[in-house]
Amino acid sequence: MNEYEERQLLDQVQYDAQAALQQAHEWISRDPLIFDTETTGLEDDARIVSLAIVDVQGNVLFSELINPQIPIPLEASHIHGITNDLVATARTWPEVYPRVGEILNGRLALSYNIDFDLRMLKQTSTAYGLKFWPDENGSAFSIGCIMQLYAAYNGDWNERYGNYRFVKLSQAAEDLCIPAPILHNALADAQLARQVLLRLAGRSKIQVHQVNVQFEERIRQLAGYRSSIKKAKEKLDAMIAAVKEADDYKFWSAVLDEAQKAVIFLEPDLRQEAQEIFEATGYRYPHDAITVKNISELEYLALDAIEWCKANLPNAIDLNVRLFEKHARAIATTAPLPFVSLVYKPQAQIDTDLSGFLPQEEPKETMNV
Repeated sequence: MNEYEERQLLDQVQYDAQAALQQAHEWISRDPLIFDTETTGLEDDARIVSLAIVDVQGNVLFSELINPQIPIPLEASHIHGITNDLVATARTWPEVYPRVGEILNGRLALSYNIDFDLRMLKQTSTAYGLKFWPDENGSAFSIGCIMQLYAAYNGDWNERYGNYRFVKLSQAAEDLCIPAPILHNALADAQLARQVLLRLAGRSKIQVHQVNVQFEERIRQLAGYRSSIKKAKEKLDAMIAAVKEADDYKFWSAVLDEAQKAVIFLEPDLRQEAQEIFEATGYRYPHDAITVKNISELEYLALDAIEWCKANLPNAIDLNVRLFEKHARAIATTAPLPFVSLVYKPQAQIDTDLSGFLPQEEPKETMNV
């Protein structure tokens, strides 16, 4: 991919991200329903074992285990925790089918992976000889996919397949700083997908080009100062090696000192403003040279950590922060320590190379920086 194609792709990614935010806002305006299913598997004969439907305010309209009347494979139970014993006394799909159709009738129904969830609704109905909506009662609804929406917003382009890579629901929630539930079930996932949609919709007000312009001038300044630092260092190194004239050495020392001081103040200001925009709007690319990422941190009381180290680490008499946090991170998802919280905080990062934002004409050596 050449430079022109890369520029076109970047423009398209930014456009699609903004379009995704606007789509989320439009969906919210239609008062949608969000649903999720758990199933016996992924196959063409798999059936629903749990279904949850919530409205955009978070009210639970339907949430039940469903007896599929076929065995639930062990590997499926390991994923969602629903076993054959749990659904033994639950209602079957024909029993809940009329109520589900009544809830969905005439509404916009969204899910995180609509292709899968819709297929499960269809093939579970077909397994019982039931007509998928619209049926004789006139039930009909429109659909949308929050997973596809987030993929466009996230902008991770898959050059091989020519589309945006899908992101797991838990990862999307983490990226948007939404606390994810520990349990994996239909209701929890429906509520989490709803929060992802709301977070995206709340960010639709900001315009990409407006943010970009907001940063453009100072990015150019930062590019200039960084260029001055680089040039000053090259000049000073050459002068020291060749013992150049003292006046030139003093000049470039002054250039270096002034540029470094300016960078010390300008970079934190840019990062802070980018993070404030992210916290207010969720937009992670306020400028082509700036990206806001979520950085994980461990939060805990040192006294609790010391006691744990003494009880669990051989020969520990004090807190070794590096070893303790390495261990705490390793077990954070499997057996987290009760006094340790893994939190994600936004952190703005500015590209190392800003040469592309320098003015076309090379600045003179006697520039006033």
